[in-house]
Amino acid sequence: TIGGEIATNANGPLRFSYGPVRDLVLGMTVVTPTGDIVHTGGKTMKNVAGIDLCKMYIGSWGTLGIITEAVLRLFPLPEVSKSLHLTFTSYEDAFRMVAQLLNSTLTPSTIELLDQVAGNLSGNALASHLAEDEVILMVDVEGDSESIVRQEKEINTLAEANKARTMVAFDGEEATRARCAYRGIHRSILEAGPSTVQGKASVPISKLGNMFEAIKEISDR
Repeated sequence: TIGGEIATNANGPLRFSYGPVRDLVLGMTVVTPTGDIVHTGGKTMKNVAGIDLCKMYIGSWGTLGIITEAVLRLFPLPEVSKSLHLTFTSYEDAFRMVAQLLNSTLTPSTIELLDQVAGNLSGNALASHLAEDEVILMVDVEGDSESIVRQEKEINTLAEANKARTMVAFDGEEATRARCAYRGIHRSILEAGPSTVQGKASVPISKLGNMFEAIKEISDR
């Protein structure tokens, strides 16, 4: 399973704070199509001299070999984690807040956006019954108790300044259920409409609002 995650370069929401798969793999063992065994990288952060072969195998979808072992960078679990769900009546307000978050001293672990379709298919776990054109901005924060209180207060202030309609905070088991519901949204969309086309698009953060608007126009047509 871990080899599949690496081979497909499958990044999740936490890449925002912990980095993408390419930054988390220190070394690996690969079996090539000819049966040769290749060891690349190592067990420390500074281990590359010359070509970084780990980067070549990450995201190669198994075309260059099968990953049989991997050395991964680990992080301690945070003392406290909280998931803040901000509802906006327009995506422009939401993206304006994202820009302000990124330019602030705050350190959210994830920032994700749900539109009306995704939010309403997530069910009660996200408290996300959205009206037309409404969106939810999911902002997760991690750290010690004092840091979480400060960050939640500052994010709440930013949300009010950007016309957020509501802010719901989840922690503990509620936060875990909310994250699981978010991870299941893609499957829920496919079950609701088997002919749905899903894909991934990469754009600069400053252009996310433009991409969201373009996708909305395409889906309306």
